[in-house]
Amino acid sequence: MASKKRWSPLLSIVPITFMAMATCGCLGLFTAAPCLRTGVRYGLWPSSCPDTDMRLTTQINAWGLVRGRDQGQVEIVPTAHWLRGEGRDAYPREGQLYRGYDAELQLQDHDGQPIEGLTVVEREKRGGGGVRWRVKLDDLPDGDYQLSATTTTSFETSTHTVPLALYAPALVHTMTDRPLYKPGQTVLFRSATLRRTDEKPLEGRPGRWVVRSPSGLEMLVEKDAAGPWGIADGSFPIDEDAEQGQWSVTWQTGEASDTVTFDVRPFRLPRFTVEAAGSRRWYAIGQPLVIEGRAAYSSGAPVANAPVKVGLRLAGGRWPLPIDWEEPREVRTGPDGRYRVDFGAVPPDLMDRATLTALVEVTEQAGERASGAAQVVLSHESLKVEAVTELGDGLVEGFNNRAYVRATTPDGRPLANATLVLTRPYDPTDAGKTTTTDADGVAALQIDPGPPVTVVQPPPPPRIRPFQPTPPSLVDGRELSDTRGLDLEERRAVDRLQPRLQECAVYSRGEQVQVGARVDRGGAVRVAIPMQDGPLARCVADTVRGLRMPAGDDRTYTLSWSIPDAQVPSLSLSSSGGPMGGEVDRALGEASTLARRCLQRGQGVNGSLFANVHWVTSKGSERIDLLLEQPGHDGLSPTASSCVASALRGASLRDPATADAVGVHQARLSVPAPPGTRREQPTVSTAYELKVVARADGEALGDGRLILPVGAVPNMRLRATPSLTTPDTDVTIELVRGPTWRGDLPKEMRLYEGTVEVAKAEVKDKAATFHIPADVEGFLYTEFGGARAVVFVAPADPLSVQVASDQKAYEPGGTAHLTVTTRHGDAPVAAGVTLVGVDSLLAQLAPLTGPDDFGRVTVRATSDQPPFGTFDARALALGQIRGENAARAAVMRIGQLPRDPAGDQPASANGGSVVVTDEVLVRNFYRALGRTAAAIRAWEKTAPAQEQLENDAVVGLWDDALADLRKEGDPAVDAWGRELSLAVLPREMLAQVDPRKLVSDGTRRPEDVEDFVTWVVREVQP
Repeated sequence: MASKKRWSPLLSIVPITFMAMATCGCLGLFTAAPCLRTGVRYGLWPSSCPDTDMRLTTQINAWGLVRGRDQGQVEIVPTAHWLRGEGRDAYPREGQLYRGYDAELQLQDHDGQPIEGLTVVEREKRGGGGVRWRVKLDDLPDGDYQLSATTTTSFETSTHTVPLALYAPALVHTMTDRPLYKPGQTVLFRSATLRRTDEKPLEGRPGRWVVRSPSGLEMLVEKDAAGPWGIADGSFPIDEDAEQGQWSVTWQTGEASDTVTFDVRPFRLPRFTVEAAGSRRWYAIGQPLVIEGRAAYSSGAPVANAPVKVGLRLAGGRWPLPIDWEEPREVRTGPDGRYRVDFGAVPPDLMDRATLTALVEVTEQAGERASGAAQVVLSHESLKVEAVTELGDGLVEGFNNRAYVRATTPDGRPLANATLVLTRPYDPTDAGKTTTTDADGVAALQIDPGPPVTVVQPPPPPRIRPFQPTPPSLVDGRELSDTRGLDLEERRAVDRLQPRLQECAVYSRGEQVQVGARVDRGGAVRVAIPMQDGPLARCVADTVRGLRMPAGDDRTYTLSWSIPDAQVPSLSLSSSGGPMGGEVDRALGEASTLARRCLQRGQGVNGSLFANVHWVTSKGSERIDLLLEQPGHDGLSPTASSCVASALRGASLRDPATADAVGVHQARLSVPAPPGTRREQPTVSTAYELKVVARADGEALGDGRLILPVGAVPNMRLRATPSLTTPDTDVTIELVRGPTWRGDLPKEMRLYEGTVEVAKAEVKDKAATFHIPADVEGFLYTEFGGARAVVFVAPADPLSVQVASDQKAYEPGGTAHLTVTTRHGDAPVAAGVTLVGVDSLLAQLAPLTGPDDFGRVTVRATSDQPPFGTFDARALALGQIRGENAARAAVMRIGQLPRDPAGDQPASANGGSVVVTDEVLVRNFYRALGRTAAAIRAWEKTAPAQEQLENDAVVGLWDDALADLRKEGDPAVDAWGRELSLAVLPREMLAQVDPRKLVSDGTRRPEDVEDFVTWVVREVQP
């Protein structure tokens, strides 16, 4: 007999427990996030379900997009928006979607047309909602593109587009066909766009031209694209009434741009030109300074018998111009148009090296003027010597100093392949250092200069100018009876006193004097009273007595003058005191003022003792008994000394003395220094002084003095050998430690071009040897310990251009044929060429573009302090430095180096769509408003005349209009799907539903008026 299967009571508990847990979980889910429909569908769990329809926006963020690489990131973040609350008080809420949407990414051209070129490599969800793609951009041409993202949900589809600019880092060079234009002419401009990393032309690259007026207005904004060889060009016609001044034209492509300026103004090319030059290349002491030249018409005919004015200006140096050289010299051109002006011999007080500019102006028979200029060099020494060193252009005692010394003639011509001997002039046992210059006159040497010495630099010589006294000036003139100033006739009469008042200046120390004058009807001065005491005031009053004023009534004037100091010598008195010392001081002071009539400007020895004045006064007497003890070392002539002594002896007291007194005054001579006699003090410094002698082929070329400061040895120096090289070669960087260095040397070093590593090498025996790759050129560098070494890699086959004409000269109206040859090394090569022809006469009105202007943008390395003021980074890169030593010195002084990332810079784009609410709201509001207004018109026609339109009736008519639209299948709703009841409308729209605006007859409204908007807000509930 089979047994029955029995169930354990515990098994019945399991399903009950599971059902209970599921029930509790659902209850908890609904309690924590009541809106299950948005949570399950979109991963959006708001605290309560949206009260309106949801709207969708899309945010696009893209970064790290580089053509040809799969490193770019694009993320799309879809966001749902809704309103929470009822009526017009509802407020916006939003939340990002985690699921329930489809997203597509598309690349478009600048016109919005889809194109290929964007590949999705990897897709993943964002932690905060949305999706992120890792994408790859193809090698697309430069230009403006668009990223378009389309997000589709069950409630809306959103498409948003953001601009994406893909431009390779570039260099831009812009130029105009000339620097100066007349109103009405046309400006031609051209640009070249090159890739920054390799300077290859960027063909087809889009950009835009911008022409701005002097006031900054954009007069032309025009899109364009670079053609073959990266060239873009354009033109701009200047209006006849265009603003005059400095205009600008800019070519902008991506983030690269270049701006050049040009002037717009009326002008006329000069009919003739003026040549000017010194008769010598440079002038030494005693040689006559002669400026000569020729004036000729543009046809070549001489400008004969024309006035020539030549003036000199100091352009450089400490030596001041002689006073007689400051005034222009005037001559006339000869029959051949030539002129010659002799300024005389160079003075013996010439110091150092002075550069003068000779400005020449010629006026031809018709009155037209043309100018020219020449630079003139004066030098105390026959050699100009300059030096740069590794130690801040200084030298250090007991150290192996490496220096570059340049020797030139005083006018700057390099002494190529010359032998230089450097010695210490204060050490007769010094055998000196001998070295040889290169093609640019630069020599390299190593030297220990020994201990520094005291170097004295003499001050510039004084220039004493003739004294020009400042005339007295009327400070104030006033007629007292009418309390008025002087009229024109009275002022003219007073001004006629000026020459006579100048004679009173001998008594002045730079003072102001006032005189009261009584004038009768005929204009004669009857009384003139000084308002101050002393010889100056009395002299001015005496002069005023000779004044003749215009006839009129009796008048009384006060006249004030400022009387400048006549700068004649004077006596300064110091008193030993005594019972009557104060009164005696006054009397002797007045006498010393009168004594100034005896002296002339510059006479005597300043500060010397003229006399010890022993004086005695007796009680009851006004007389002062004087005894003058004169040493006779004051530098005055006997006549002047006797005159001064006589003036002092004429001193007397104003009132009788009340007691006997004795005393002694010292009278010292004060001699004002004429203008220009203030002598500067010598400059004393501790430095190194070297004498440099240059010879060539056994012949002495000249000598000069070289002064270098005391330098300091840095902690670390990096020295490149060679510092000038070519691709596919080796360079050794030596690490040179200073006496204060502490630390270890690196085990490995790297060589960079910008931010790109081009080579690395191990450090062995305090040096690292790098191999320069064959495809690398330009400025390379390495750094360690605060030091830097720069290497310039010259192109193996540089580009060159040659221009030749078929004839040396052409007749007017002839045609010139030019042959342009471009070479890459020795081989001919195709290249883009820009030729601009400008009349050379235009250079007299505006500076012309130089032949090396292209280096302004292509050479981005800079030299803050170029060696010898000439050999900068641009000259080095353009091949304008011929000598090897000069080029090495130029590399040593490279300051800033471009450190740009290699290749394209990562592009980025971002933006987002917004919920557009106004368009839907306005459209549907006016649909409902039209239906309501029509209903009110119909009511006015059918309703009894005494019936009035109440607010409740308007609400009913509005609701009927909404119901009709709903039945027609196109309900009047806002952007959130809410029907446009009066409780939803914003206040500005409620004001348009006001019955007073909708009825045609105001009598159909109640007389007791309540603001409709206020009533609706209070009475109509959502």
